[in-house]
Amino acid sequence: MTHDMLYELSLAPAKTMLDKGVITKKEFKKIKQFLIDKYQPTIPLLLGL
Repeated sequence: MTHDMLYELSLAPAKTMLDKGVITKKEFKKIKQFLIDKYQPTIPLLLGL
């Protein structure tokens, strides 16, 4: 699997939790940054996400 795929697969549960109100936007951003640091995906880095 590529880094981008691993990042997206790991981020999906956090997106679901955010949509359901289980976590806040602040918590989601923290998870997202952790996953970017861990997997270093190309696409989010290129888009500045």
